[in-house]
Amino acid sequence: MGNTYEEEEPSARETLNIMYDKRVFRGNTHGIGALKASEKNLTASEKDENRIAADRETKKIEMIKNQLTAFKKQKAKTSPYDLSPGPLARIEVDLTYFLTEQNRNKPKEEDVKC
Repeated sequence: MGNTYEEEEPSARETLNIMYDKRVFRGNTHGIGALKASEKNLTASEKDENRIAADRETKKIEMIKNQLTAFKKQKAKTSPYDLSPGPLARIEVDLTYFLTEQNRNKPKEEDVKC
């Protein structure tokens, strides 16, 4: 018969399960120092590859530092959006004339009884 679910299941399981992922380190981490100590027994081509990888890493770090300094220089420049308006120029106006009663005469009063 053609493809069945049972035939596809292991490959689907392998892609979804972390245990089948090659990027995952399995085992204890106590021996990692021993792995670095074994780098002394490398061949010339392996040493060259390691040196080239280290050079690439240092160039990458230099490039990141240069980008950071360029960004800081660019940020130091003032832009029109960084400028804030100064204090408002206010003219003091005396409003007491408009807030006080101008007619000094009392209104006419009458007593009225209901």
